[in-house]
Amino acid sequence: MTASREVWADLLAAHLTRPDHVGSVVVLSDTPRLWPLAEWQAPMVWIHTAPLRGQDFHVPALGQPPRHPSARERLHPLRDAAVVAEHLARADLCLLWLPDDPAEAAALAALLPPTRSLLMGLPHAGGWAAVDPALPLLPLPGLRAHASADLVATLVASGLPLDARWGLAEAQRLATALPADGLTFTPAPSAPRLTLVADGAQALVCTEPGHAHHAIQQGHAVLSASGKASLWLPYEGVAEVCLTLAPLPPLLPPATAVLHCGPHQPALAWAPLADGQTLTVAAAPAPLPAPALAHLALPRAALPAGRFCALPRVQWTLELAC
Repeated sequence: MTASREVWADLLAAHLTRPDHVGSVVVLSDTPRLWPLAEWQAPMVWIHTAPLRGQDFHVPALGQPPRHPSARERLHPLRDAAVVAEHLARADLCLLWLPDDPAEAAALAALLPPTRSLLMGLPHAGGWAAVDPALPLLPLPGLRAHASADLVATLVASGLPLDARWGLAEAQRLATALPADGLTFTPAPSAPRLTLVADGAQALVCTEPGHAHHAIQQGHAVLSASGKASLWLPYEGVAEVCLTLAPLPPLLPPATAVLHCGPHQPALAWAPLADGQTLTVAAAPAPLPAPALAHLALPRAALPAGRFCALPRVQWTLELAC
């Protein structure tokens, strides 16, 4: 299994976000992703150079009153420049995931304010050529990360060391500081295992006309009338996805479902529930496409007669690189 490095960005964003939800977390990235941990802590705004095909949603932060999902805000840095500037000005945290193109990285980095800013990415990303190397460095495993001085001071004050590569102890400290409702942290000598449980609407991307109506108006995630759904894999390195589908006929044969993640067709396994089934997907240990979507299809004959098939719960499991 490939250990995930991207989840460090989500852990740090969640850790650095104020609990009073005054502002938001703004992420600038050329690759659409889903960071559920930070989204549980505060509203998130994504700024992408490439649009996402389809509508996706965020659900209320943990501990907030239940309400219907809202459209996840994904903006273009040029087309939506005024709105982007407004979000950046009032954000609790501004995070840039460095792209490969230096010119694009320079344009995005120019949007960041001098404080509350975090720059992260793969060490070999070409965009680092456009970043001031004098910025304070964070010792993340498998990643390069720089932060504004105020964020570095916040991390030092919380006891995270900056003189050695972060490992198991720091990962556990970041994870256990978050609400336990949706995150399970299992320590291990080599790589901690994380399990994240989310509302199905948080993971769903609606790609068919009328599909989004059910998430927004009915308040829950459903497969489309044709038995299809596109779902986020939030980071690279996801080892397993478990989908709760209800109601479905008991012991639906695995061969009736098809799931693709880029060029990969992972192995599927079914388990019965009182009012449906769970579908467990073993993700392929290979780099994810951009965006990181898995596409599920069930035959119409497997859907409940006259009813939509609900997706109330999604569970991701992964190992965190340390």
